[in-house]
Amino acid sequence: MIHSNASILSSGCAKRYLARRAIVWFSCLMFLAGLLPRLCARALAETITNNVALVRPTQEREVAISLEEGKPIERELFGGQSHSYQLKIVSGQYVSLIIEQKGIDVVVRLFAPDGKLLVEVDSPNGTQGPEPVRAIADATGDYRLEVSSLAKDARPGRYEAKLVELRLPTQQDRDRLAARRIFDEGVRLHTQATRDSVETALKKYGEALSLYQATGDRDQQFSILFNMSGAYRFIGEPQKAPAYLNQALQIALALQDKRGQFTSLINMGDVYRIVGEPQKAVVYLNQALEIARALGDKNGQVLSLRLTASAYRTLGELEKALQAGADDPPIARVAVMSGALLADSLAALHAKKAAARSATTTALPAVLVSQGRADPVLPFARGASIESVLRASGYPITFYPFEGGHEIPAALVERLRQFLLRGSR
Repeated sequence: MIHSNASILSSGCAKRYLARRAIVWFSCLMFLAGLLPRLCARALAETITNNVALVRPTQEREVAISLEEGKPIERELFGGQSHSYQLKIVSGQYVSLIIEQKGIDVVVRLFAPDGKLLVEVDSPNGTQGPEPVRAIADATGDYRLEVSSLAKDARPGRYEAKLVELRLPTQQDRDRLAARRIFDEGVRLHTQATRDSVETALKKYGEALSLYQATGDRDQQFSILFNMSGAYRFIGEPQKAPAYLNQALQIALALQDKRGQFTSLINMGDVYRIVGEPQKAVVYLNQALEIARALGDKNGQVLSLRLTASAYRTLGELEKALQAGADDPPIARVAVMSGALLADSLAALHAKKAAARSATTTALPAVLVSQGRADPVLPFARGASIESVLRASGYPITFYPFEGGHEIPAALVERLRQFLLRGSR
C-alpha cells in the first residue's frame, strides 16, 4: 500500500446507543466518550479499575514457527507485534503464500536464508483480505516469513498464514514475478514523493499492469490501479484519477470484494469533491456508505458521511449537509494532551456542535469535567470555565474538582469508573 498517495482508506465509529457519556480531564489529558456501547463502557470501567490504562502485550523475541503446505495457521496479532514463520525451500523452487487479514492490516515480508529481503507486500485492502507473497528461491535453506501489524497502535485482529504451494516454476510464474519487480520499483519511486519520481512510477505501474493483465492476476491489477489514481492526485492531476478508480471498482465487483468496492467508491467520491463535481461525489459517497453499513465498518460510515456533508456544502445545500453531519456517529473516545488549548477552543467548538444537534433528535452526550484546584499548568479558573460554557451549550455536565495539581488521583479514577458504569446500564 502506498501511503503518500493522498488516497482515503476506511475507518470506524458507533452510532446508536442509549448510553451517552463523556469525560474531560484537564489534569494532563482530555478524554471524551460520546455514545459508548453498554458492554464497551463496562469493559472500559473494569479496565480502569484494574489498570488505570489499557495495556497491550509487549512484543517478545519470538521463535519462528514452521509453516507447511496444507497446514494453515491462524493467530491473533496486536498493534506493534510481528510473527515469524520458517519455510524450507530448495533453490529454484517457486513458493506461493497467502496471508488472509481478518480484522488487522498487516505488512508481509519474505527473507532469504542470508537475511536479504526478497518480497514486501501490503495491498490497499485495509484490515480485510489477502496479502499474496510469491517468489522463486535462489538458494536452498530456511526462509523467514514475517507478518507485522502495519500500525503500532492498531486494535488486535486475526490473520491466517497459508503456504499455498511449493513447486517448480512455470513461465507464467516468472512473468508474474517480473511484474512484481516492476511494480515494487514503481512503489519505491512513488514513496520518494517528488514530481519526477512519481511520474516515473506511473510508467512502471503501467508496465506492471500490462504484465498482470496477461497473467490474469486481478487482485494485483487492483493494487496498481489504486496506486496510479493516487499518483495522479499527487502530481496535481486529480481529474485523471477517476478513470483508474473506476477500473479498480470493476475488478472489485467481479471479485465480489466489498472492501475493494468501498475503497474505490470513497476515493472516487473524494476526487470528484476535490475537482469541483460535488454532485457526482455525493452519488459515489452514498454508495460507499451503503457498503460500509453492510460491512459493519463504522469508521467507513463516519468518513463517508463527513465527505458527503462537505460535498453538500459545496453545492450550497446546507440542510442536507447538516443532516449528513447529524447522521455522523459521535466520537467514542478522544485523548488530547493539551488541556490549556482546549480550555480556550473547545467551548466554541462544542457550542457549534450543540447548535447543529439542536436541529436533530440526536441527544448530546453527558460530560464529566474534572480539574485540580492547585493545577500549576492550567489555572483552575480557566479549566473550570469550560463547565459553564458546555452547560450553556446544552451538555449535561458533572463537574468534579479535587484538591490537587496536574494529576489524576485515585478518587477521580473511581469517579470515572462509576460514570462509565452508569452509561453501560
